[in-house]
Amino acid sequence: MSEKKKYDKKDRTLHRICAAMLVGCILMRGCTLFLFREKNRSGVKETVQMDALIPSALEASLTSAAPGTSQAGADLYADMDIESIEAMRESRQSAPRYLDAGDVYSKNSGMSTETSLTDLLTDNQGNTYLQDRMICSRSYDEEGVIEYDLGCAYRMLTGTVYVPDASKSVDINSMLVCAPYVRIYGDDCLLYELDSLSGKDRPVDFCLDVSGVEYLSVHLYGGWYDSDRMLASAIPINCVADLQVTK
Repeated sequence: MSEKKKYDKKDRTLHRICAAMLVGCILMRGCTLFLFREKNRSGVKETVQMDALIPSALEASLTSAAPGTSQAGADLYADMDIESIEAMRESRQSAPRYLDAGDVYSKNSGMSTETSLTDLLTDNQGNTYLQDRMICSRSYDEEGVIEYDLGCAYRMLTGTVYVPDASKSVDINSMLVCAPYVRIYGDDCLLYELDSLSGKDRPVDFCLDVSGVEYLSVHLYGGWYDSDRMLASAIPINCVADLQVTK
């Protein structure tokens, strides 16, 4: 047999082997997809976690349904396509949330985030705010500053400025009182300013565009001392509550 024929025979053999391997890969992929779909039909997910993707309404139906009916909920979820699942996940992640201690990047000594005094957590209209959602100045003559790390992940910030019940009768023109102001900055750019909120002025709600803001800082100033209360820190004229961000 000539050298040329030997090489031709080897080439044909290699081609057959490659073709057989390709067909095998295609068949294996088809079988994998079939099994994956069948597992989806039975409510089993190997590549995604069910508790991270099932919507709240469906979770309720799966947990509260009568025995024997939860499979219907699983079948409904199994019929959802990947795009719908991702859209649902994005909707959950974009839901508004309150800023908390985990978002704080820095805070100076003039800012308080831990008061438990009822007349500071209640405004001059009788509305009460949660302790972990309220910040206020604790110094008579020092600006309280707190900075939050937003990481450029949000587009809107909302919140409320109010006069606490403890300060509703304070005369801000008195020499013993530092007149209040609230200033909010996004990456050192002034986004919001409010001053002279005092006495029986109603709480003020605000809504700010924080798109592209990496660090958000809130500056609070203004307070007074009440000798009868014997507090180590000043009583704030203004407080800020319910700072909430939305993607």
